[in-house]
Amino acid sequence: MNPWGLTEAQIKVMGMNPWGLTEAQIKVMDAFIEAGCAKGAARLLNCSIKNIEHRISTCRQKMKATNRLHFFIQWDRWKRQNDKGTA
Repeated sequence: MNPWGLTEAQIKVMGMNPWGLTEAQIKVMDAFIEAGCAKGAARLLNCSIKNIEHRISTCRQKMKATNRLHFFIQWDRWKRQNDKGTA
């Protein structure tokens, strides 16, 4: 255990993105962008639309985005930049 009370998995995930999104939140973000809507993301992840909407809302708050468009553009640009560096 570290001084912040985080597990090793939490530290690893926080190191992967600048907002500290969890692995589940990352999966939801990717599914939402791939499907283009909460209903499609729910189908891809086999969970409820309400669950997707809740996680998206939580992610947006963590990222301090003013609206959904700002939020998704911010995520997409970071993701593309990150994918370029690892490809």
